[in-house]
Amino acid sequence: SFQIVNDVSFEIKGYCAYSDQTDTCCCEQVWNDFYESGADKDLSGDKLYVSYHNGQGKVKCYIGERTSAADDLPLIDSIPECQWLTVKMNTTDDEIVNKKYNVILYDILPSTGLKRRIDLPTVEVFPLDMTEENFEWEIRIPIEKE
Repeated sequence: SFQIVNDVSFEIKGYCAYSDQTDTCCCEQVWNDFYESGADKDLSGDKLYVSYHNGQGKVKCYIGERTSAADDLPLIDSIPECQWLTVKMNTTDDEIVNKKYNVILYDILPSTGLKRRIDLPTVEVFPLDMTEENFEWEIRIPIEKE
């Protein structure tokens, strides 16, 4: 099941890197680098994973947290106000997650008269503590009406 959520604009602070993988659901090396860099120690809230295709076989990946411009911190990206189709997940198994993305993009969106906004990234929202088994996290797809 899914929800449509209206959200205000927000900034992201944290870690940015490029992945050579064409599979944006993973970017495993970026996650490993994020933890090895110690950037996770600077976060105080939910982790955001944000990915952009740059059209050259690379994926620009951000891992960080949501913040407001008023926070005097280094910002790495800004997301404008928009509508999101959100789906809650309780697994990080790549196969299941990839299947869920396919269902969202090829079944749910077409059947609801919505389409993915290609000018905005997909956002995944993870809890700060990801050690608990089957923790809940969320996929957010930016959408607009067909």
